[in-house]
Order: sequence, then C-alpha cells, then structure tokens
Amino acid sequence: VTCDVSGERLLPDEAARCAITGKLVNVHRLLGSDLSGRLALREHVVRSEVTGRRLLSDEAIQSDASGAYCESGDIVVSEKSGRKGLPNEAVVCAETHRRLLIDEVGRCEVSGATVEASLLVCSERSGRRVLERLSAVCEVSGRRLCLDVAELSAVSGKRVDRAIMVASDATLSSAGPSSTVHVRFVPMRTAPGPAIVEPAAGSGAIRSPARKSPL
Repeated sequence: VTCDVSGERLLPDEAARCAITGKLVNVHRLLGSDLSGRLALREHVVRSEVTGRRLLSDEAIQSDASGAYCESGDIVVSEKSGRKGLPNEAVVCAETHRRLLIDEVGRCEVSGATVEASLLVCSERSGRRVLERLSAVCEVSGRRLCLDVAELSAVSGKRVDRAIMVASDATLSSAGPSSTVHVRFVPMRTAPGPAIVEPAAGSGAIRSPARKSPL
C-alpha cells in the first residue's frame, strides 16, 4: 500500500487509517486517543487542559475564551452569551448571579466585586470602572464620577465632585478652647463670600455674623 501523506510504500500491517481524515498512512504518523483509543494524524490530536488526556479533535471542545481544549463533559457555558469555556474560565457575577466567562466580566473599583462588564461605567474624573449604581453625575461639572469622591452640598443639597468643594475645621476663641466649629461643605465659587461658621453641638458658640455691605 502507499502512504497518503508521504507516498512511501508500506506493508499492509504498517498502515492504518486516520479516524479524522480517512487517509491511509504509516502507523508511526498516528496517535491514539486516551478517551476512545481511535487513531489520528498528530495534527488532529489535542490535549485536554482539564484532565491532561489526549483527545482527537472531534472528541474535544475548544474554549471561546482561551482557545484551550477539554472534553465535552468538562465545558461550561456562559449564561449571558452561550459561549463555551473551561471550568476555571467561568465566574459568577456578584450582581446578576449569572455564570459568565472571564472575558465577559470586570472588577468594580469601588466595591471590588466581579460583575458583568456591561454593568460598569467609567468615571470621567479618574478613569476608574465602577458599577453604575456606585457612580453619580456631578451637578456642577456634569461629569460622571465615583460615589466615593462625591459630596452633598450643605447649602444647595446638590451632589458634586469633592474636588470643587471647600471645607474647614477651626476653633473659635470666643467658644472656648474645647469648642470646635465646622464650615459646611459648599461648592467653590470664583469669588467666594464669607464662609458660614456653625458651632459644634452644645458649645454655646455664637454664629459669626455676615459681613455688612457698605451703604
């Protein structure tokens, strides 16, 4: 007989058919499956990344996430896309509790949770990716930012970027050495007026009077 790959002449017991291509070849060119014992040319044999067993290409499933192979019984399927992956390439979304592949998720940089990538938004202030519910739009700049850098103005009630807020802790001599007063968070202005100073609870300190306008 003649080898369909090399063209060499062989005795009948020196040749066998590839289970994938059907070609009659030299038996030394074939490898056997650890799953079924079937023989195939080397280029049609892969190794499972899960069990380490040798498989023929029609006995293995390829991961859509990494391109690695495993047996059909070891594959996991994304509940979002239906794509296939290895067991160690699947994670559960902390928000939706659906099983997804590792290339379909991201990490919220505020909570640290691993979630479906489509649930994340990007902060225009820092570039951090966070869950939309852990972000806010600054009511002064209009930029989206993470909640951990946002403050509510004590004057207007608006949620704004902390970077454009002003705050101060000070001690008034008239309130006594142990009485602390606080300036409330307010958005900074181009020409800020006098800060509103409030005494600490129970201090008995007097609110600083507003500066009078000249007549």
